Order: sequence, then C-alpha cells, then structure tokens
Amino acid sequence: MRLTLDIVSRMTNSSMSSSVVPFREQVRVAGATRTLNSLSRLGRRFGDPFGAFDAPGGPTDRQALHSSLLKAGPLVKSRFGVYLTPTHAGCHAVFTSPHASSMVARPQSTIGRLLEPTLRTSLGSPFDSWFISMDAPDHTRLRRLVQRGFTPKAIADHTALVRRTADELIDAFPTHGDVDLVASFARLLPMRVITRLLGVPDSDFATFDRWGEHLVIALDRPRSLRDARNVHNTFIEIDKMFRKLIAERRRHPGDDLISVLAEKVDGELLSDDELVGTLSLLLIAGFETTVNLIGTGTATLVANRDQLELLASNPEIHIANTVEEALRYESPVQLTLRRTLAPIEIEEGHVIPTGVDVITVLATANRDPLVFDNPQKFDITRPNSRRHLAFVNGPHACIGGALARLEAQVAWESLINHFPDISRWRTTSAPTLGPSQLIRGYKHLPMRFA
Repeated sequence: MRLTLDIVSRMTNSSMSSSVVPFREQVRVAGATRTLNSLSRLGRRFGDPFGAFDAPGGPTDRQALHSSLLKAGPLVKSRFGVYLTPTHAGCHAVFTSPHASSMVARPQSTIGRLLEPTLRTSLGSPFDSWFISMDAPDHTRLRRLVQRGFTPKAIADHTALVRRTADELIDAFPTHGDVDLVASFARLLPMRVITRLLGVPDSDFATFDRWGEHLVIALDRPRSLRDARNVHNTFIEIDKMFRKLIAERRRHPGDDLISVLAEKVDGELLSDDELVGTLSLLLIAGFETTVNLIGTGTATLVANRDQLELLASNPEIHIANTVEEALRYESPVQLTLRRTLAPIEIEEGHVIPTGVDVITVLATANRDPLVFDNPQKFDITRPNSRRHLAFVNGPHACIGGALARLEAQVAWESLINHFPDISRWRTTSAPTLGPSQLIRGYKHLPMRFA
C-alpha cells in the first residue's frame, strides 16, 4: 500500500497553471482523484479508519467508528502509513507539542504529496497562504497581526450587528409552514455577518455562498476533475476580488475588517499576498463552521426536548453552556491534520514517530469517557463542556471561536424570542447531511416553529 501511494504521488506531481486548465493537467488531476478514490474505497473495504473518515460525507456509522477508535487506544496506525489519535489527551498532546507541524498539505507529507496535484493553481496552493497551515515564526507573526480584528472588545462590538441580522432573517420566515433552517437562517446569519464585517456588498452573498462550498472541497479534498476545477477557479476569483478591495481600503480606509487588517501595526504590515490568504481563510472559517454549529445544534435541541425546555426557561443562565455542549456533542470540524517533526509522546508508552502524518479526531476526543461523563448524552448543564476541542487548543486555537460562539448564542436566543412556544418546534422531514467528511453539518434542515 505504501509503495502504491508513493508511485501515485510521483505520477501526479503536477500543477494547474492557469484558470483554463491545460488538457494534460486535467488528465493528471482526473487520474489522481480516481486513484485516491479507489484507494479510499479499498481502505474502507478492509476496515481502515483513514478510509472510513475519507468517505464522502464522512463515516457511514460515526458512533461505531468513534467507539472502536477509543477502544483501540490513544494511537491507531492506518494501512496508509497515517496515524490517528482519537483520545482527548492524545489530541491535546499533539496540539500543544512544538514538534507537531501544521504544514501538512505540502509535498513533504504523505497526504500532501497526494493532494498537491488536485489543489495547486496558478496562484499556488490555497494552503500556502493560510496561516493555519503555517508553523512558527510565520504563523506567530500573522496570527498576531490578524488577532487585532478578533479581540474581546472587537467581538463585543459586533453583538448589535449579529442580533440585527438574526432578527432580519427570522422576520422573513413564512408565517405558517416549513422553513429550511439551514438555507434560510443558519447559513445566512454567519455569511451576512462576516461579509458585512469585511465590507463586501450584499449583492455578493450568492457568490460568497458558492465560494464557501468550493473552499470546503479544498479542505476535504477534490474527488473529481470538476471539484478540482471549482477549487482552482474559486481561488482565482477570490484573489481578484480581495486584491481589488485591499487596494481600495489602503487608499480609503473604512471601519471594516479589511481596513483594520490593512493598517500598519508597530511598524509591521500584512502584504497583499498575506492579506488575500488571510481573508480567504476568514471567509470559510467565518461562516462554514458556524453554519453547522447552528444547524446541528438546533436539531440536537429539538431531539432532546428536555434540554430545549431547560434552555428556553432561562436562556441567560444556560445559553453559553448550550453552545459549548453543542460544540462538544456534534463537533463542526471532525478532524485535523498535523505532521511530526520529532517523536511526540501522547501518553505513556505511546509515541508518534518522526516524519508521519497524524489525524487528530476531534469528534471522538470530544466524546472521550475519560473526560466527559456519559459522553453520548446531550447535557447543557454539563460542568466541563468547555473542555471540548472543537476549536482546537494550543498555538493554532481557532482565532474566530469567540465570534462563532456569539453567533450561535444570538441565533438560539433570537429563535426563542420569536417563537417562545417551543412545543411547536419540530423537524418536518429528515435533514440532509452535507457532503463533507471534514466539516459535519446539515445541508438542509426542514423545520416548523409555529
């Protein structure tokens, strides 16, 4: 299997050089995606956990997979040469280790060698300019410069915008009948918030929505030539738009986030390339994960009626911990990747060797019974819900976590305020899961509130 992977990676080591992908490159990309799909199916056939997670839409039986991984111990080796750590302690050890590199989507890693030909565009790979896929000192510098847009004060200042946006969307719900909570609310709320923070015209919402779907494909992996084309063209479009906006804000600064990030701080300035990469990252991080937090969280509350009643009885007391428990119970981001630069001991007697890719399985770690009592129960009064790893921890902890928390809190508070008779809340048909194996959430969630 390892030999096959090495041969495939050498055969597909190419790049897309323009928005019109040359025929030869299309052939290579199509071959790479077909080969990866075949290897993934083969892994699933033989019960390999990496193959199970790589399935379109994720594992078919998540609970069974999570349980088997936890029983297997803190370190599980895939036939693909990749290691998985499913425990809370193991994930924490990787996230906080100075020997865990985030530069995994690069040719130096097993996964990177395979993904490279399907992700590289004429502008490079999207991961080249995302600071979440960098290590210190580049990551440290960029994160510090970006952090000024996400300070506690900055987040608090956004509260009125989030509440106003939530009310606008709910007011547009039909008086009677079904509403697709994802399409009409969960997706639009964080999207409108982040685009308004960036100072992007409302008319571009549809474009941003399409881009968001393609960016998720980049985070998963392209599974077809069409996927690769969409990722390729989306990054070219994003680059063009953001460079235009950056130039405008440098000439005429406003009070939007692009203007804030374009300013010089302590003599340092983000370059245009760094700003474009950061803004494209904020675009996906700014709404894709929050969409799924609100969608799956609402469905979970409705399915656990006692918890919904408890929340509605006193939102001021329970809302903050409801968000944390929702993040723990249905982690929007199911897993992340790291590469070891030196051995990492995650628990006594369990060492990840140097130079391997590691999958930290957040969804499993957040249901680790050694940390969370009765982890399969959704409990908004759980005292340690905030110990979840949904936003990772350590140097790469999610920079937009506070904004996501605010948006989820406001979403559920607004729904309760507008529809206080929660006995009427119900799903009207089975929700549809999104296609991503990395980001867990619903594409459609038909509901009725009145």
